[in-house]
This record gives sequence, C-alpha cells and structure tokens, in this order.
Amino acid sequence: MAVVLWPLIWAFITGFTTYTFVFPRWDSFVWFDNFLDALKDKYFLNSLYVIGKFVVCVVFLEFSLGFVIAFLLSRDIKFKVVFYTILTIPMVMAPVAVALMWRMFLHTELGIANYLIRLIGLRPVNWLGSSKIAFWT
Repeated sequence: MAVVLWPLIWAFITGFTTYTFVFPRWDSFVWFDNFLDALKDKYFLNSLYVIGKFVVCVVFLEFSLGFVIAFLLSRDIKFKVVFYTILTIPMVMAPVAVALMWRMFLHTELGIANYLIRLIGLRPVNWLGSSKIAFWT
C-alpha cells in the first residue's frame, strides 16, 4: 500500500506546487498552472504525439502477429509441438526467475531475510527446509 500511496501523494504535492528539484521545498500552491504550462510546451506535445504513434503501431503489430500465430497454430502443421514450446518458454521463465530470487532471499545462511533477523539478535530460520514453516513461507 505504501509503495503506491506515497508516490501518489508525492506526485499530487509536486504537481500542484512550485516544487523544484534543485531547491527541494514547496513554496506556493499553484493549482493547475504546472499542468497548463506542460500542455503549452511544444516538446511535451511532441512527446505525446510520438508516444501515441508508438502505441498505435505497437498495438497493431502485436495484435496482428498474435492473430497470425494463433491462426497458424490452430491448423495441423508439422513441428506444432516445437512452436508451442518456443512460445511457452517466455511465460515460464518469469515465474522461475522470481522463484529463484525468493530462494536466494530466504537462504538459511546467505539470505537477506536471515541477515536481518540476525541483526536484531534472533537465530536464523530455515525457511524452506523446515516442514513446519515451508508451507507458510
């Protein structure tokens, strides 16, 4: 919650005040002047145009490519299993990477979790090796 809430509050405060990063303080409340200035800036408007063009092109290409791949794989083709495997590997890799990261984080001797526990004077926990704790971990 704090990961979302604090940046939202910070963006609200800096968006409606004369906050500068050079001298970080909030001098005065300017309401929507910062946003109106951004909408008048030619570089900002150009960046909106470039982003819009990029989004339209990418969405069209992704939809077209996905549709073509789905159409081709719905037919009876040679090496269909190989193509399914190639398309499935990226979907499997992300959860595997996250699992390995958590495994390192919860390592009994070298993990960050047990390092923090040792800092406050407690004994390290065998997070993944104990049958009592592993399920809840």
